[in-house]
Amino acid sequence: MQEPLAGAGHLYIAPPFVSWPLHEAERLVLPQNGEQAQPLHETLANVLLLCNQWRSLDEHTAIAIKEMPALQPHAQQIHQGLEHMVKQGLLVSAEQLAQNYANSATASTEHESIKTLYVRTFRCPQALERLLKSVQNGRSGASINTLVVIDDAREESDLEHSRNLLDSYRDKLSANLIHITRADRERMADTLATASGANADHLQWWLNGDPNDPEMSAGATFNTALLLSAGTTTALIDDDAQLTPIGAPEDTAAIKVASDENAKWTMYPSDESMESAWSTLDLDPLAAHSRWLGQSLSTLAEQTPQRESFWQSITSADLHWLKPNAQVKISVNGILGDPGTGSASWLYTLPTEQLAPWLESEESYRRLTSQRLMARQSEGQKVLPHHTLLSPLVGVDNRQLMPPTFPNGRGEDLLFADLVCCVYPESLFAQLPWMLKHEPEQKRKFDQEDLLTPRSVSACQVLAEYLHKLRDTIPSATTNTRLQWLGQSLQALAEAPNETLATDYQCHLTSNRANMSSEVMNNLRTLQPPPYLAADMQQLLANCRQGLASDQQNQQQVLNQVRDRAGHYSQALNSWRLAWEHCRQIGEANTLEMALKAPDANNRNQLLSFLRLRK
Repeated sequence: MQEPLAGAGHLYIAPPFVSWPLHEAERLVLPQNGEQAQPLHETLANVLLLCNQWRSLDEHTAIAIKEMPALQPHAQQIHQGLEHMVKQGLLVSAEQLAQNYANSATASTEHESIKTLYVRTFRCPQALERLLKSVQNGRSGASINTLVVIDDAREESDLEHSRNLLDSYRDKLSANLIHITRADRERMADTLATASGANADHLQWWLNGDPNDPEMSAGATFNTALLLSAGTTTALIDDDAQLTPIGAPEDTAAIKVASDENAKWTMYPSDESMESAWSTLDLDPLAAHSRWLGQSLSTLAEQTPQRESFWQSITSADLHWLKPNAQVKISVNGILGDPGTGSASWLYTLPTEQLAPWLESEESYRRLTSQRLMARQSEGQKVLPHHTLLSPLVGVDNRQLMPPTFPNGRGEDLLFADLVCCVYPESLFAQLPWMLKHEPEQKRKFDQEDLLTPRSVSACQVLAEYLHKLRDTIPSATTNTRLQWLGQSLQALAEAPNETLATDYQCHLTSNRANMSSEVMNNLRTLQPPPYLAADMQQLLANCRQGLASDQQNQQQVLNQVRDRAGHYSQALNSWRLAWEHCRQIGEANTLEMALKAPDANNRNQLLSFLRLRK
């Protein structure tokens, strides 16, 4: 038996590669980011395709023989071939992979602390007050220079409630409080249009949404924060969150790169049981987000002492998305309390170990599924090539031009993630393990209809699916080029034949329900649930199988929204670019002053203090 290769006890993986026929029984193989193709025997090239996960050379050999039994008599030669591929760099260890990224990566963006927190609010004074109390009592209060409340209320009485509440906290917080209303944004759009050469109507759409669109304009408040903070790292939080980190202290240590969020969901029967399960953490959430934004993949890999644990969660295919110049553009954390979703049928697709408490009794099952009391926690600190942004607090590296999200409709955070990836395909997302409490103004519960309504298709989902496919369909290009290409692609979507959009919609719906059916059936087989649970799961399956007819009335409304929003986005995108660049040039303080062109005395004094602090 041969002596093992030095380091053969290490785990190895094959980076993505392309290959071409060289001559009989040989191929030329070029690994991702490689500079020179190398000849390799065709059999070894086929073995290399199987080296798509982290394994020892012995394990790779065993997998090759299992998949290609004819190689059984040649196990020693296969092992030697794998050793040869290690020397060629076609198989890499975690140490070598980290070194490859360090050698080819660009320098990390200089670290910048988040100093301004943007709060998005809409007619939720009680929730907003809970948030302000958490800022007053938490560690983050000291690091926030300015707290900007972007108010989407239409009625003067609602605005007056917000003004009075903010006035009552001006002396309680060290942060300067600024209140931005819809009227302020309307004025800001006109002023910005004159200063930057942008179209005023387009900026009105970005900042206040479409008045003819009946859906909420939460995306408009998101866009307002992006414009006001142009050129900085920043954070956005919803009014119904609380800025008090909650979790388990030991979960904040490890850092790893992963391909999937794989957050763990835990359900609770009461507020008391949920809150007693976790500890309040002694950390500043904004500082925790700040440390990630702009960090390169190679820098993060160097920060962990155990390289194998950093890389072990990914496959060869994942390395395709992990570019050497990849940087963290967005950071998110977990959520404790109301998950924020309208439906609850997705609960039946969770891993079976997370559903085990449902089996205890029907009473326990009914209570757990109705209370909307859940913990969504990442297992450790993760770096991901994509994320769905289910978080009430989002950190954004807004130092480079960020694309706006769609101003109207739900799912503005999901769409923002996909839009960022269209403009910056190398983007990374940091997922932090600690959580923030999420408690809407009005306490809600899931009812039976929420639980048993199968997946449907919204305008947000159609747009997200379309955007997701655009990420890797254009070669490397400048930000402005990719921004133009994004606009042209959305215009093409807006002008697509109705038959094409209808077919796409039906494919999305069929795929969604087929996937849900498959996941529910797998859980049924694994859990072998008691009758009360089996009956509900069978009913959900029956509802999934109703097919396209059950969603026909929704289809045309959704497609009309897709057309309208995609076309409007395309037409208004250049105005966004002009406005963002102007805001970056004049700085956050001056942009805020522009938004408060005719502020009240309190706001004016607070803004002057803010200007002095930023100098």
